[in-house]
Amino acid sequence: MVSLTSCAGSGRGPAPNSFCDNAKPIYFDVADKMTRQTEKAIIVHNEKGAALCGWK
Repeated sequence: MVSLTSCAGSGRGPAPNSFCDNAKPIYFDVADKMTRQTEKAIIVHNEKGAALCGWK
């Protein structure tokens, strides 16, 4: 038997087990020691969360 399930949501917010269900904002302090690449990755992650999940 073949299962015919869809990944499409109902249009009422993120699908279950989505990025918004699993990810949280990453906070850091200016005193934290990190590379420029790590800093950029954190900013990209947080901007994605703000756009998709409404993080402030």
